[in-house]
Amino acid sequence: DAIYFRTIVDRALGHQDRVGAGWTMLDRATRTLESWPNRYTNTQIAYYRAWALVGIGQVEEGRAGFRQLADQIEDWASGNPEVIDNSGTQYNLACYRSMGDEPDRAIEHWERAVALGYGENNSDNGWWMVDPDLESLHEDNRFWVIGARLLQSSTRDERVVEPAEIEPEAAGAGGDD
Repeated sequence: DAIYFRTIVDRALGHQDRVGAGWTMLDRATRTLESWPNRYTNTQIAYYRAWALVGIGQVEEGRAGFRQLADQIEDWASGNPEVIDNSGTQYNLACYRSMGDEPDRAIEHWERAVALGYGENNSDNGWWMVDPDLESLHEDNRFWVIGARLLQSSTRDERVVEPAEIEPEAAGAGGDD
């Protein structure tokens, strides 16, 4: 956890000199780690491994890891409505599909997560807007239109937030579709 989060923070702060070292360290740590009972699940290890691969420049391998992770979760959860119809599961699938370079599938999961109650009443404190797993969706207006529902439900003064207020340019994400 610590290596991943430290590297994500360094990345966000623009400390490129430390980012490369962080991804390399995470790559080494996850390369041979298949399980760590009572600490990390195989899913968590696969997630960190995929991020490490993307970080060290093996982007296609990392994306493939995220796609495989999403496929495994969908296969496992498909027969279990309590799992597949869970907003957290759908949010994670949106993240994995986004990181796997599958934006349309990511948007489908994002929309389903919100419809199932993800982030209602600002319960995630706006994490969806800064989650590095979802960065690739920031230039897609659909992402912000779906997210607008969360902003509307968390507005204390009941003011309706107009979609134009949260489009990528207004949110500092830049770009259109």
